Amino acid sequence: MSQNRSGHPAGEPKAFRLLINETMLQVPGPTGDLPFVVTTKQTTNATVITANISTTPPTPVTTTKATFMLYEIRGLNFTIDIEYQDSFNDYPNEVYKEVYNTILPNCRKHLNDCFIRDLVFTAGSTIVEYWIGSYVMDDLKLPNIETDVYIDMSSKYPIIFDSNQQLLSASVGDVFPGRRVTITCGPPPPDLKFGSDLNADWKLDGTVISNTAQNTISTSREYSYLTTSFNKAGKVTSECRLKNGNKIFRQRGTFTVIEAPLISVTMTPEQTLVRCGDIKTLTFQCSVQSPYTVMFVDPGSTAVPGSCPNGDIKTFTCQSQTIPTFQKYIKVEFTENALKCKSETFGDGYPGFTAKADCEEGKVGEITAECLAGGTYGNIQDNCVLKEVQVLFLQSEELTSTLLPTFVKKLGEVTVNSSSKVTQSPATIITIVNILDNVARSPDVSVNETSIKDVLLTTDVLTRKSASVSWNLINNNGTISNETSQEPKKTSSLLLESLETITKALQEESLTITTPLILLNKTTFTDTFNGNFNSSVVVDIPKHEGGKKSLTVITFSSMDTVLLPRNKDNSSTDVLNGKIVLIQSSGIVNNISITFNTSDDSLANPKCVFWNFHLFDGLGGWDDEGCFFVNQKTGTVSCNCNHLTSFSILMSPSAPDITALTYITYCGLAISMISLIICLIIEAVVWGEIRNHSTSLLRHVSSINIALSLLIADIWFIIGAGKLESQSACLAVTFFIHFFYLAMFFWMLAAALLLFSRTILVLSQDLSDRAMVGIGFTLGYGAPLIIAAITIGVTAPSENYIQEIDVCWLRWKESRTLLAFVIPALAIQ
Repeated sequence: MSQNRSGHPAGEPKAFRLLINETMLQVPGPTGDLPFVVTTKQTTNATVITANISTTPPTPVTTTKATFMLYEIRGLNFTIDIEYQDSFNDYPNEVYKEVYNTILPNCRKHLNDCFIRDLVFTAGSTIVEYWIGSYVMDDLKLPNIETDVYIDMSSKYPIIFDSNQQLLSASVGDVFPGRRVTITCGPPPPDLKFGSDLNADWKLDGTVISNTAQNTISTSREYSYLTTSFNKAGKVTSECRLKNGNKIFRQRGTFTVIEAPLISVTMTPEQTLVRCGDIKTLTFQCSVQSPYTVMFVDPGSTAVPGSCPNGDIKTFTCQSQTIPTFQKYIKVEFTENALKCKSETFGDGYPGFTAKADCEEGKVGEITAECLAGGTYGNIQDNCVLKEVQVLFLQSEELTSTLLPTFVKKLGEVTVNSSSKVTQSPATIITIVNILDNVARSPDVSVNETSIKDVLLTTDVLTRKSASVSWNLINNNGTISNETSQEPKKTSSLLLESLETITKALQEESLTITTPLILLNKTTFTDTFNGNFNSSVVVDIPKHEGGKKSLTVITFSSMDTVLLPRNKDNSSTDVLNGKIVLIQSSGIVNNISITFNTSDDSLANPKCVFWNFHLFDGLGGWDDEGCFFVNQKTGTVSCNCNHLTSFSILMSPSAPDITALTYITYCGLAISMISLIICLIIEAVVWGEIRNHSTSLLRHVSSINIALSLLIADIWFIIGAGKLESQSACLAVTFFIHFFYLAMFFWMLAAALLLFSRTILVLSQDLSDRAMVGIGFTLGYGAPLIIAAITIGVTAPSENYIQEIDVCWLRWKESRTLLAFVIPALAIQ
């Protein structure tokens, strides 16, 4: 078939046609030789073009009568859901020919003389615009032409039919941030024959939406419904697609989300706990931003009763006059209890009362505190989360594979930029871990090098030593309350589990990523593998069958900040003495050797362990099943395991557990205590004889207190040597051992000073015996009490008072707390 210069078949006109004396004359268009006038009229979905052409030349030689027949043009379009290519506009292109050969016969089914005036492909998926012409144009037949073209084209390509109806909300009233709305999509026109077995896809602001806690999608026959809520005010574009094979029905809409009334209620005086009889009247104020107005449902003030039952609570509600469903209330509790606790932060309270305070700017949540019997607030729990992190948590519940790279990049930036605030906030750490868990559980998760680096940068901040206090609160106390996690004590285990899941989705076959505290290395191997990671872990896999496999190794320098050294034996004497390493492979590896560099060479009794997520009712702990100790050399411990997961080594103090030494210790203490008791008995017997002599009295007072201090210290030592159930008990034992041993030394000092004053300074004995004894007691017990109290007050809050292992004594490692005993003792000696 020959073609004209526009790419159309020569037999089909591209320009206008008219019939002159029953002869077809082709008019080339605006640049042609014949003068003509064109008028254009726009209809709903078609363009009408009429031509009025004169065939009379300016200087006619002959006169000819012509009969005019005018044709009209209509413009139609449809969309093919394939990627656009410029070559589609070339007639030899297969897509061009199939579209052309589909439009023309369907047009002629309804308009016998129909021809294609023009056919153009443009971007936007692939938009097909076509103009058809006819001498007897019938606009009523255009929908039939469109329908037939749509049905025939859908047998070859995915075709989108755009509805001229806007998506509408089935919910009554305005749309506000946070308010649930239901959007209805459908039905497709019956003549398109979509059927009732339809699949629905939804987008909001160009983002694909799936079923989450915030979004619910349902489909019923020819309709689909999206129930959702919007996070902020503004314009929100929505799009729904109903699919059945290649047939796609697309409906769009725009919703205006208006700012909700922000109601504020305050009271004078500013306290929500009022003692009956203390105040006569409470006055309330209510405000809201323009253009809304508010009013109190209840009176704006109330009289305080003179007497009332404890726990009597009254609620005062303020509501919007414009939209009454928006309300805010304030609760006032009346009590007859004495308000012992006074605080600018938490207000007044009686013992047992739990007060709440707002978070600082930039955080969301609340701070709670309990009024204690002593008249001060204690048990303070800071459950405030950085606002940026909380927003990311809400977004993480709707993650898709498309949004994942941008999301984890934002998470990494927020965590790193606010690292000091993150590490000091247990509630924020819990929220970030739950975000990583949502990332790991997002559908079709696939991670590239950039995304995994963002995840590791986030984890790097969470595992810093500066976060150790926060992790101690999370792991030990379990009192952190956070809406993102029901069991905060599982957070440490959840962090490691999330990293294992995310790492499995890593796409690249080979890469190395380094952060300040984490090293990730992924490689492939066929027969054997041997690698040294960060000069602290050596991994060796002997020859095995199975072909080419990938191996991912992540070495954590400070994950011991997160994971407690608890194991299935429930031993509290073990400590982590090597790096924690996560090892994964694409295949099965049932024989792997790992050599760890040890952190403390003074520890012994190594145990090769892996993190078992199921121990301790899901809290997780270290387990040695399938892992075996091989050997220990200077600075290294070698292990062999028959599976892959996260590994490390547990070690304990090198003091041998010898029964004979235990007997010697207790026998020695028993002899010491018996001797001290005999000494005190002798002092009691001779007390009447020596109290009349001044120097002898002072010497014996010192001896009695030295013996008494040492006896009590020995008793506390025996108590501390047993298995104590709680850390608080160990703190108390350590305090009293420290105090009474110091008292023994300070009474030695007091005795020396008293004897010095009586024997050397004979001429200056102005002080009475009572005064000298008072000085002795002040020095003997006062100085040790001050030292012991300051020591526990400074080091206990940061978990640096007692030793990490099961020994109730002052800590030396890191904090050097033991110097609070050593320095005074050596100075006195």
